[in-house]
Amino acid sequence: MHIFEKPGPANTDEALSIALEGARRRGINCIIVASNTGETVKKLLDMDIEGMTVICVSLVYGYFEIGKQTMEEVVRRQLEERGVRIIIAAHCLSGGERAFSRAFGGIGPVEAAAKTLMMFGRGTKAAIESAIMAADCGAVPYGEPVMAVAGTSRGADTALILRPAYTAVFLDTRIDEILCKPIVPGKAQIGKGGKE
Repeated sequence: MHIFEKPGPANTDEALSIALEGARRRGINCIIVASNTGETVKKLLDMDIEGMTVICVSLVYGYFEIGKQTMEEVVRRQLEERGVRIIIAAHCLSGGERAFSRAFGGIGPVEAAAKTLMMFGRGTKAAIESAIMAADCGAVPYGEPVMAVAGTSRGADTALILRPAYTAVFLDTRIDEILCKPIVPGKAQIGKGGKE
């Protein structure tokens, strides 16, 4: 496993190379990329991806602004013209549960699972979530290995081989290999009102 010293878009080219090489080594022909603008997918398309299916999972409408999607329509069309399947759907590790946590405070079990995955880094959580969303849409066969690539905020810094389950049974998802990820910034700290 390759560890990046810092998270972020500076790792994108290397993370994509690691993902592509890892997919070929394992005989995986599907790469799922979490991308809210399409820029990371464009970088992947500029590489030698012959024989690969590329799926882009973007942010849900209204994530930052009501009625808006983060990927420009012209970029979406360009990616689709190059054979990329675009998936925009409810985020399986927040979705409807977030409505309750926003309205009443606290978190539910699905958001707790998401926060737990973030202990490995935001990219790990996003890669797993994107693969599950792709399975939900029928874009990948249930339970078969895929390469999932994501990052911390922008770009890519994480690549995983996993076998996604559907959202309804997402705990059946299996992570086979972490190919690369960054060191997660920050330090462990005591929560509100906690004692050492």
